[in-house]
Amino acid sequence: MSDFINTIDVMGDKELAKAIIESTITEFKDNIIQSIGKFAFSYRTKLTSVDCPNVTEIGESCFQNCEKLVDVNLPMLETVGGNAFQRCSALTRISLPKADMPTFRYCAKLELCDLPSATSVGYNAFGGCSSLKAVILRSTTLVPLTHATAFSDCCHFTGTVNATYNPNGDKDGYAYVPRALVEQYPVETNWAAVLDSDRYRALEDYTVDGTIYGDLDESKI
Repeated sequence: MSDFINTIDVMGDKELAKAIIESTITEFKDNIIQSIGKFAFSYRTKLTSVDCPNVTEIGESCFQNCEKLVDVNLPMLETVGGNAFQRCSALTRISLPKADMPTFRYCAKLELCDLPSATSVGYNAFGGCSSLKAVILRSTTLVPLTHATAFSDCCHFTGTVNATYNPNGDKDGYAYVPRALVEQYPVETNWAAVLDSDRYRALEDYTVDGTIYGDLDESKI
């Protein structure tokens, strides 16, 4: 039994602990806990939603292979272990206001990712995210791209034909960044090697109030 499940058990919720252990859990909601340990929900293939408004840390492979996970509410999350969201194959969009860049490798249905606090985009960050169309980087300084694999197989950015996720080879994926940086991203060495210069849009044009931190106007995205 993992430390996390042990904690749930000790807190008196034996039915919840049992559901996690037996992989029958479909929803997890908690307003108290601040940390979720490594592998806590990995391969819980019936889990569809997570709502933990006070969690600040999740461990390695925490939600790996949660293939039905679609709703994630972790507004205070700051520290994310490696592969925490890998192969969450039903996840279509996610916003992590305080977290640095997690890895969403093989989240094949992920279309939109909003990361206001990201400080870098690294190895395989979006590798295999075949449906990805929108990455929102709100930092007022350029977020370095540290590895060329970050957008591998993101066919909506490259215009690559994919029978399942991009059958027409549409090139309709964009990185949304502050207006002041729209011309800087395409000439930064690593970004220039991965995304075409016309793949960057001024974030202010796509928020409701015209600021980089405003709510997205999803009718425009």
